Amino acid sequence: LRFNDVGSKGEDGIGLSRMLSTSTALESLHLGSNVLGDLKGHIRTLGRGLSSNKTLTHLDVSNNRLLPDGIKIVCNALRTCTAMTDLNLSFNSPGRELALSSMIQIHPTLRSIGVVEKEPTTRSERTWWLDTRAKEAI
Repeated sequence: LRFNDVGSKGEDGIGLSRMLSTSTALESLHLGSNVLGDLKGHIRTLGRGLSSNKTLTHLDVSNNRLLPDGIKIVCNALRTCTAMTDLNLSFNSPGRELALSSMIQIHPTLRSIGVVEKEPTTRSERTWWLDTRAKEAI
């Protein structure tokens, strides 16, 4: 589902949540380069779907404009997604969100995580950039 404008409509979050909640075989989900951060309240619905999924091992939500609030929702949801081994959260401007480091510390099976960020060039980008304190916590 990469590069498919997923998140441009509220129904996207509801549909993804239902799929994740009911799926008994889905192991890998690639949602990179969509607009999940635009789901606003529906990102919580997506989080509920993630938290109830027991088969997902690989999740790519890179480049989705999640920002700190979306990162927090995804990380809190993944605390109970016990099969997860590989996670890509790159290019989402997590800021100082500590839910990421908390999730990593307690997650039993996570072996690979992507948190790549481009160097900020504007004042606005620097506001949301993963700063040194957050990196050290990870």
